[in-house]
Order: sequence, then C-alpha cells, then structure tokens
Amino acid sequence: MKYILIILLFTATVSSTFSQSNIHPATTASLQKNQFMLAKDTSSLKKVLHADLRFIHSNGKIDQKQDLVNTVSNPSILLQLYDFTDIEVRSQKNMAILVGKLHYKSLNNSATQESNLLVTEVWTKHKKQWQLIARHANKL
Repeated sequence: MKYILIILLFTATVSSTFSQSNIHPATTASLQKNQFMLAKDTSSLKKVLHADLRFIHSNGKIDQKQDLVNTVSNPSILLQLYDFTDIEVRSQKNMAILVGKLHYKSLNNSATQESNLLVTEVWTKHKKQWQLIARHANKL
C-alpha cells in the first residue's frame, strides 16, 4: 500500500510538471497580454500586439493596435476580470492559433458589462517575440 501511494504521488508530480512545462509560448504571451490589459500597462501591451493587429469584438467592432491600446488606457473603462480558459493550441513554426473561453467583466462609465465568449487568437513570432496579430470573439 505504501509503495502504491508513493507511485501515485510521483506520477501526479511528473504529470503536473510536464503539463506546466508543456505550455506553448504563445499561450504564455496571451495570458501576459490579459494581465497587461487588466493592469492598464499599455507599454508592455504594445510589445505583444503586432503592428497589423485586427482585434474583432463579439459585437463586430474591429480594433487595430492603437485602437485597443486607447481603449485599455481609457480611464472611464475599467477591466475587472479577463479570464481566458480551456485554451487549445495549434501551432506551426512561427504561428499559433489559440481557441478558448473568455469570461470578462468591465465597468464602462459606471455600467457593468459581463460576458462569456468563445475566442480565437492568432499569434505570430516576430523578431523572437510572440505577438497577437488577429483575434475574433463571439458570444456563447
């Protein structure tokens, strides 16, 4: 019994370590992007957004890089929650496609907005850094 418990603990530790080290760099960049948006860190945000970005919102609005930066830096808009989960990644060389669920909550001119979305992000490796070049969202 003691040996079975040791084997189970070892297997769980190895599995956990493997899955954490197996995260695609574009996924890490995406999660960092979300943190930059929550913190209104536009300087860091600009670095992970490609110059040709097309950021399509669930209402059909299309933002380019500077539009998104302006929205994030707008003091009347407060992003409170931006939780990107159930992320599936497909990648080839310098491109990765992330598909996942996004639960977000924001305060816009004192009006709370909350939604659950299905999001597709396309990331490209540009000058040794992963950058978001396209994003599309639709409501679940």
